[in-house]
Amino acid sequence: MIPTFAFLIFTLFLGLDADSAAMQHTSSVGFLQFSHDGRSIMAYGTGRVIRIWDLKSGNFVDVGPFDRAITSLGICRPTGDVYAVDYDGYIFFYSVKEKQLSEPRRLPVGHRFQTFLETPTPVIMKESSARLFDFVEAKDFAFDIRLSHHARSVAYSRESRLIAFGVWDWKVTVADLKGNIKTEIDMQHRGTLTSFSNDGKYVCYRKGKNGFIVVNVNSVAQRHSIPRYLEAADPIFSPDGKIIVAACATREIIAYSTKTGEEIFVLNGSKEPCFCMAFSPCGRYLIHGGVDRLIWIWDIKETRYISRSEVRK
Repeated sequence: MIPTFAFLIFTLFLGLDADSAAMQHTSSVGFLQFSHDGRSIMAYGTGRVIRIWDLKSGNFVDVGPFDRAITSLGICRPTGDVYAVDYDGYIFFYSVKEKQLSEPRRLPVGHRFQTFLETPTPVIMKESSARLFDFVEAKDFAFDIRLSHHARSVAYSRESRLIAFGVWDWKVTVADLKGNIKTEIDMQHRGTLTSFSNDGKYVCYRKGKNGFIVVNVNSVAQRHSIPRYLEAADPIFSPDGKIIVAACATREIIAYSTKTGEEIFVLNGSKEPCFCMAFSPCGRYLIHGGVDRLIWIWDIKETRYISRSEVRK
């Protein structure tokens, strides 16, 4: 832990104020997400602690530390409650209202967790086929889809209620919540599906560290390959799906048009590697974190770094 005085000098050196300095995790930040109402931010670090900030007051609560590394996190709508899955496949539930962490529940034998839907109960599982599993009721949904190969990644489009699967044979399969396949896209490169725009129009496919591809789901011929050397953080779409931002190895965060692939703006902040990014629900604010343990907040409309007090207004 950096001593208070030393940290104050550090933040002044970066040009931050005391209000923004409150947004610091206990360790390197590996996951970030806004609550559905934009009033709080959840962060998870390498110290195996989940920290939840209230943006209005600046107060935070720590959940953990966990015995095993957390591999996936999700915030439920509309309660803001947190679900977490650890490396061994145990699911934890944290009630924001009661400030209480549940006893862990083991996933069914043969299931492997992939990602949360943005609803209170379902999660997406993956095997040789993909299933939806209800955490509260501990049962499968009426959903079963056979993919062309083993699914290695999953992304969910909230508004369109579609699921995209990144498959081992370099394809992306898009299906509805009943398991009906809508389209299959040959990505022509080995890589990983990282994100699906909320409107269901675009998917992002990462080619390792060597850039990424943005594809129009409804017109697969419309694709843009961005040859940027990337940081650990995956590119993400804005809530309206109009831009996608990428953390580059140059320590820049660059925004591109999903429609044309053209560069829109560049953000220069932390000089340390970036591990994660997230947009606020309104799409105006972007947060990112990484090795320096700070939560950086940007107003992308004005392309400037801002403090926590400015966000809460």
